[in-house]
Amino acid sequence: MLPLIGILIVIVGFALRLNALLVVTLAGVATGLASGQSLPDVIAAFGKAFVDSRYIAIVWLALPVIGLAERSGLKERSRDVISRIRAATAGRVLLVYLALARWAIPTALCAFVLHGARLWWFDRQIARQVAADAPAGEQAS
Repeated sequence: MLPLIGILIVIVGFALRLNALLVVTLAGVATGLASGQSLPDVIAAFGKAFVDSRYIAIVWLALPVIGLAERSGLKERSRDVISRIRAATAGRVLLVYLALARWAIPTALCAFVLHGARLWWFDRQIARQVAADAPAGEQAS
């Protein structure tokens, strides 16, 4: 029954609107300690889970950087830079993305067609070589 203390910590933490990452971490540590594991074992379990799901680790590593940039005034600084450009209205800024899309989408489609044609040609070339190398009477599948 005591290992279920983590559920209570999550409920109370979310009800008090505390930091979700902190609440879940504390609930995990409390559950591990309540189930009889030592603190180093609980920390090792967190580390193993972190390493096993390494593809998520990049996201978690980027979040503190974004938080520090926001804390240092990234939003205010970008607002100041954009406000200095007198010609930068909302419509003109969005027009930049439209111009980029008008150039990028046809280019991507052409690249897709060219690479697809080259792969099709390469596949046919390999099939011809396999058919030529096959012993007489056997057909390559």
